[in-house]
Amino acid sequence: MTKVNKSWLDQYKENYEGKSAEANEVADYLKETYNGSSYIPWATMERLTYMQDPDAEFKKVRNEAGGLVHTDSFENNNLVEGKDGVVSKTSALVVSHFVKVSCVFMGKEFIEEYPIQEQDYSPAKIYNQNLVNKALQRALAKVASRATGIGLKLYEQKDLQFEEKEEEKKPEIKKTTKKTETHSETQNTVAATQKVNNETQNTVEEQAAKVEEPAVKEEKSSTNASYSNDVIELCKLIKTADKEKMTKVLQNLNVSILKQHGFTLNLEDDDNELCNKLTHFKDVTLFTKAIQNMLG
Repeated sequence: MTKVNKSWLDQYKENYEGKSAEANEVADYLKETYNGSSYIPWATMERLTYMQDPDAEFKKVRNEAGGLVHTDSFENNNLVEGKDGVVSKTSALVVSHFVKVSCVFMGKEFIEEYPIQEQDYSPAKIYNQNLVNKALQRALAKVASRATGIGLKLYEQKDLQFEEKEEEKKPEIKKTTKKTETHSETQNTVAATQKVNNETQNTVEEQAAKVEEPAVKEEKSSTNASYSNDVIELCKLIKTADKEKMTKVLQNLNVSILKQHGFTLNLEDDDNELCNKLTHFKDVTLFTKAIQNMLG
């Protein structure tokens, strides 16, 4: 083992206060997320860690089956009262996925559990290797910061792991400014939305694109509320999909939806009521993708 002259606490304090040469490098490597939050790339944190302790060790902690993804699950039963006053019982399996990494720095070991998240930092119900890899990178950067003190103040200011809880803004509902939308305009919008979705899927470092139409009059509603094209398309998907499959999908999703928004999605909702609920979701495009994957 390489002999370390300083104690872990002395090195930690020096790093945290920005007095070490390695800590002073952080500012040159800071990156920004799509919403302006600062972070340090995992590769930079790994390099700075090894520069201070060549014997430092990073590990990806695997699950019992040898995989990288750890999963917690439990069954949640709820009584939901419909608009007609009928109370129905729903049962849903609540699942959370996360990765686990460890870092040994100057003889002290730190373990970090980090959730697998969508691009908007919401929990991923369905994950892929891109999301797993991103979670591992974030976990490695964070565990290195916790172990060394380098860049730790960034997490004290705003931790990306909890980004979703900081913004609960409801989408602005615009008043109708035009009566109709031509068929060609609608087709162009759908094509543009599909293009953005494809680009987003292949670029995990960018925000999921959001496409919003200026105003669409809801014919069945007596109000002037307008909904984006993404909301309208998702409403159609929910209404036209196989009823049995969609019922099971909504049962699985309604537990978390009820906790976060205070309502549930029901096939009995009329189009206007369902669209109004869907406007509360932060990223309708990602939510649509999740439902499509669950439908198979």
